[in-house]
Amino acid sequence: MSRLATLLVLAFFVLLEGLAPAAEIRGRIRIAPEFQLTPLFEAPGYWQLPNDVMEVQPPMVDARLEMVVELKGSGLPKRALVKPVLRIADSRFMPPVLPVKSNAKITIINKDTVGHLLETEGQRAERVSVGDEMTRSFAKAGTYRIGCTEVPHLVAEVFVSDAPVITLPDAGGNFAIPDIPSGSYILRIWYRGQLIYREPVAAKGTIRVDVDLKQRPAAKGKGKGKGKD
Repeated sequence: MSRLATLLVLAFFVLLEGLAPAAEIRGRIRIAPEFQLTPLFEAPGYWQLPNDVMEVQPPMVDARLEMVVELKGSGLPKRALVKPVLRIADSRFMPPVLPVKSNAKITIINKDTVGHLLETEGQRAERVSVGDEMTRSFAKAGTYRIGCTEVPHLVAEVFVSDAPVITLPDAGGNFAIPDIPSGSYILRIWYRGQLIYREPVAAKGTIRVDVDLKQRPAAKGKGKGKGKD
């Protein structure tokens, strides 16, 4: 076969691969009553303290707001389905857990009514004034906590992942991973740095993967190690 013919054959197969129908995974994480969220910062009555300085919100009670959904497997496009942005408002980080890719840079925007002195694991503390923003970089996979040294309940976690696709469930536990090639993958769910769910999925067309979590995992010390498949 001539060189030109070989190139034409390769181009044909590449075109076929590009025309292959995309798949989509949709699902919902359901949790039992026993799987209750334990706040990262606890102090009886702290959230209800009235003050004239800053607005505070009651603590979140749904653990799904701190879960991260990953999809692993060959042939997946590498992308994070969540913008690398943490916002501060009413003395709360949103989202409370931010999933990003390795070597990612995040932006922290202060929309609160006061400035905050933010401290990140492994990095120096830095003040972000009202209306300002700062950036932070994370090279290695793991879970890193960000908090305000002056407002103890203002805490968030950055989940740095080397999985090809990462996303967050919404407030109802629903998640979606669109526009992926048909194939066999591993769906994983993380909670506060712990791998709590793993399931093989065969993606073809639109499929549903509903997850039932019965029991909250035992707490463990701070660690940046990631589990294996």
